[in-house]
Order: sequence, then structure tokens, then C-alpha cells
Amino acid sequence: MYSRIGRFTYLSPLLIYTESNRELHLHVGSIYDYLINIERHEYGHKAQLKVLKGILDGLNELCNRTQDGELEPERAIIATSYFF
Repeated sequence: MYSRIGRFTYLSPLLIYTESNRELHLHVGSIYDYLINIERHEYGHKAQLKVLKGILDGLNELCNRTQDGELEPERAIIATSYFF
């Protein structure tokens, strides 16, 4: 729902951002995102690798959007490292 109203923007299936003032706030996906992106048989190490790949894909997309001019390079990026 937040994605549809423009509050969240997905960079990958497991990494999203919100905007406030001149900052981008990075967040990992919701429980729903995890449920639809990780199969039941992918627990443990397989799931960890899939989540890490999703986050890294999102960071790569963030770089691409900045390079393409969609996002301003001067914007501060706020995030915590707990998902690593």
C-alpha cells in the first residue's frame, strides 16, 4: 500500500527507501516482502544469501539511479547496518 501511494520506493524486492527533506532513508523489505521472495525450503544459509543479494541489488540500483540523474548525488543516505 505504501508503495502505491508513493511513500516507499523499491530499489529491489528486499530494499526500499523513503524520502524526507534532502535525505533518503533505506529500509529492508517488510515481512510480506520476505514471505513472497523467500521460498519455504530456503531457510538458513540459502535464505541469508538471498536476502543479502536482494540488499546488494538494491544498493546497486541506488547507484544506477544516482548515476542516471534520477536521484541527487548530494542527498544524504540514512540507514542502519543491522540488516547486514
